[in-house]
Amino acid sequence: MRILPAAVLLGACFAGLLWQNPAAQTQQPIFRARTDLLTIDVTVLDRNRRPVTGLTADDFIVMEDGKPQVIAALDEISVEGPGQVSAEWLKAPPQDVAANRHDESRLFVLVIDDATLPGNPYMVGRAKNMARAFIEGLGPTDLAAVVFTRDNRNAQDFTRDRARLLAAANRLSAGFLGGAGGGGGRGVRLPPSLTAGVVMDSYYYLSSLNTLARVAEYLEAVPMRRKVVAYLSIGIPMSPADAAQITLAGTGSALGGEVHQALLSALRRTVDRAQRANVAIYGLVPAGLGGLPREFTESLLTLANNTGGQAFVNTNDYKPGIARLFEETKSYYLLGYTPSPPARPGDYRRVEVKVKKPGYEVISRKGYFASRQGASEDAPLSGGVKAITGVLSDPGVPLRGIAAPLRQLDGSSAVAVTLAFDRTAAGADAGDAVEIVTHLFDPEGRPRGDLAQTASLCASPGWCELTSLIAAKPGRHAVRIGVKHVKSGQTGSVYLDVDVPDFAKRALTVTGLMLEATPARARTSDDRVRALIPVLPTTRRQFANSDSVTLFFRIHQRPGRASKEVTRTLRITNGRDEIVSTLSETVPAAAFVASGSEQHVVLPMSELSPGQYLVSVELAARGEQALERELSFTVR
Repeated sequence: MRILPAAVLLGACFAGLLWQNPAAQTQQPIFRARTDLLTIDVTVLDRNRRPVTGLTADDFIVMEDGKPQVIAALDEISVEGPGQVSAEWLKAPPQDVAANRHDESRLFVLVIDDATLPGNPYMVGRAKNMARAFIEGLGPTDLAAVVFTRDNRNAQDFTRDRARLLAAANRLSAGFLGGAGGGGGRGVRLPPSLTAGVVMDSYYYLSSLNTLARVAEYLEAVPMRRKVVAYLSIGIPMSPADAAQITLAGTGSALGGEVHQALLSALRRTVDRAQRANVAIYGLVPAGLGGLPREFTESLLTLANNTGGQAFVNTNDYKPGIARLFEETKSYYLLGYTPSPPARPGDYRRVEVKVKKPGYEVISRKGYFASRQGASEDAPLSGGVKAITGVLSDPGVPLRGIAAPLRQLDGSSAVAVTLAFDRTAAGADAGDAVEIVTHLFDPEGRPRGDLAQTASLCASPGWCELTSLIAAKPGRHAVRIGVKHVKSGQTGSVYLDVDVPDFAKRALTVTGLMLEATPARARTSDDRVRALIPVLPTTRRQFANSDSVTLFFRIHQRPGRASKEVTRTLRITNGRDEIVSTLSETVPAAAFVASGSEQHVVLPMSELSPGQYLVSVELAARGEQALERELSFTVR
């Protein structure tokens, strides 16, 4: 397992914050503008672990280091479930536009414990099915990430894009568990005699617990959210008796006891981190009924019971447990108060939240460290750089962005990033300077490119768009864009995901899909992209029937090989899963030049009724694997 660089927190592992449907926004907290308040999220459950709603500030008691605090603000947040959809594609519509407005959505991290997953096909298949059921149960405003304990190259950053989450979960493979699994970790039933196996596999067990602890540590920095970890794992075998044994010198090996002590210490550290950050851990077990000895399930129960979650063990039917997880976390409170007496920077304060009414369970963070003074911003782009270091994007300046992979004229690959800045909402004037930093990271958080630039805002009010180009090697990338409005010092950031194909080696490839709309948004110029992109890409995804909207992309074939004709099929599907438009054409081999074959398709906007639509482009060439690209938009 690789822990990602602290400079970007979970770096590319927690980078993507995707655009959400404006109609599905949660309510705004009444104290968002109060920067002097310490804000914590609080969940209240009844005896049946159902969320308690309708409480007021008078129903709560807040103690800090044993001293009562005055509650200045309280807001109740209710989260929508996935709901019923008429079209299958609406369960996970492609969302290529990212925004930095995330409101009070729940944060879920699916930690898939591939380090300890035995290689039994039943368990691996069941783990994938459980991950899929969890992702499909997310609500429309929920943000989720997928983290692995062994191979984090397969991780997925925070996103609302269910397709990306599902793709990450499907990359799950078994680990290298040897001793505890028996028979090279291939058995479903694991033996109760653990000492030898735990010593052999201690690295994987510690890796699992350390990953949980680090996830909780990073989530501690995220305020005003319900934070949940779904821990998909067989658990960590614990033997308090073995840990307590002391082997005298010269009488044998103390290795077994030391390993169990290390595991128990890691478990306590994980619980402590989760309690401080108010992260509830729910255990999802792929072993099935009777598939694990007690030493494994007890660790899962310990993690859950001490963090406000639950562990669903010894059952073949995992769906009720996943449904209960979402039910228990669907309603919570944001509680704000000004600490009294004020904490000094770096001090740790214990926090206890109670409800005056009896019989309720309260889940809230157990404490916090007071903020330290920030470093001075002497570097010209320090504000923009700081804006990209959070777990979630910085909403200070309203931003939207898209990232489209391209092949450059010299054959190398790049990403065209279109950034939209809401000049009116930011209170900026025409011509104001903004400093922009763009960073690329690979799935393990390693830097893979950067671009710094200064631009002038558009003369027209509203959204101002700028398209830039940054070199990128083939592969999965997280894109983090930080912006600083020079005059006011305001900052903002937006995070995206992009997959760059290998244009040089793949027989058939396609660039990202881009939309150009008329009337167009105001935009600034970037001469470097004009020769490569003959359209003005927009981040708009809501259009009127009177708008003119053109879909643009390029088709490429591998250099040095004779080109083939390609069948291009474009379909538009409505929210009732009905295909309302189909256009199929043959792109002749002669149409492919060194720069590829440009495709401009005018969408039939005047023929579309108000609602959501899916555009899918399918490319097929004889003897080659077909390609498909999609995006969604709305007609108002």
